[in-house]
Amino acid sequence: MEIFNKEEIYDNELSPLVRQIIDICNEHQIPMIASFTFENCQDRGAGRCTTFLNGFEERQDEAIKKAALVIKNGGHETLAIAIVKPAGPQG
Repeated sequence: MEIFNKEEIYDNELSPLVRQIIDICNEHQIPMIASFTFENCQDRGAGRCTTFLNGFEERQDEAIKKAALVIKNGGHETLAIAIVKPAGPQG
């Protein structure tokens, strides 16, 4: 991966939006994960900001839990998430 630093862009532009998403997810108890790599430094490696909300009493998503572990620990796992919606009326 190329060397880059976009921390200022993350802090100024993305972080306020992520804060809104976190607030909405907490209010409605919606499990979520979001991860941003804002920097890749030759000395420090990747700089990341990861948000993981999955501790809502009975409402936990195992796929999100597994994704958080892969992001945290790295690894060679393959992760796929599909969003499935019911089919609408045929007409």
